[in-house]
Amino acid sequence: TWYFTEKWKVFKSDKKINRAEFVKTMISAKFSKNRINICPVNSIYFSDLPFWIWYEKFVCMAKKENLINWYLIWKLDSNWEWNFNFWWWKLINLAEALKILSKTYKLKTSEFKTNLWYLEHFIFAKRNNLLKWLENVKVWDFLSREDVARLIFNFEHHQNWLR
Repeated sequence: TWYFTEKWKVFKSDKKINRAEFVKTMISAKFSKNRINICPVNSIYFSDLPFWIWYEKFVCMAKKENLINWYLIWKLDSNWEWNFNFWWWKLINLAEALKILSKTYKLKTSEFKTNLWYLEHFIFAKRNNLLKWLENVKVWDFLSREDVARLIFNFEHHQNWLR
């Protein structure tokens, strides 16, 4: 995503990235344009996703490939419930990004299974040097565009030897 100033096109690498931008960036890096464009967007089951929005085909592809899901929310009656939202506007943190990227690249993280949903992905990424250049980013920190670019580069670059 580029921002236009008076004279220059600027990437704004330090800007935090939301879920829609993350999914667009990740899907664009992993899948061909043709494959993305044929995704049946009317099959997206997120209640907060407006039709004909710029990121719908990327969210469609991510959902179709089972890379993203709805959110579980804690109800007042002490039960978990699916709320069917994508929450496209929420900033993405390292834990969420690692889980989505691990699923995208079909990494075998299950050997690090724990009670914490994000820890297996974090341990795998740490042990396989996928957090290179992100040493100061904590698991709950929101990611910048630069962080996401580095993460995707690391996953893409190491994809062959991780299998």
